[in-house]
Amino acid sequence: ALFVAVLVAVAAGIGAELAGVRIQPHHTLKGLAIVLAAIPLGYVVAAAGTFLVTAFWHLMARLAGGTGKFQETFRMVAYSSGVCAWSLIPGIGRIIEIVFGLRLLYHGFREVHGMSGRRAVLTILLPALIGLAVVGGLMIAALTMRTHGCH
Repeated sequence: ALFVAVLVAVAAGIGAELAGVRIQPHHTLKGLAIVLAAIPLGYVVAAAGTFLVTAFWHLMARLAGGTGKFQETFRMVAYSSGVCAWSLIPGIGRIIEIVFGLRLLYHGFREVHGMSGRRAVLTILLPALIGLAVVGGLMIAALTMRTHGCH
């Protein structure tokens, strides 16, 4: 996060110079203060995101019959987040990240929640299945309203 903030600050500074705007020292100090304030905020956001993702996957695991505890699911999600580093490789990195990430979730659900392979796959597919059911339900409702003259 700090690296990205520094890159953005450098790009903004170069852009300002190219546009003919003179950068004053107090502008630089304000930018530095923002970057330094963003560092602890980044950790808070990352922790909150991990808790939200854990809550989501824990719910999916429970719906599929999982027996693990939230803390164990949290550990599984935190460890599996390491695959994000693959996305740094241009082009194929994101695909590798997804494949490895799904594989880690599969094994995590089997070990942490005591699931069979089929239940682990169901857990991973459950969000898509729920989404399809919701979209299908909305489409049926819209078609029903249309055929009954409701607008």
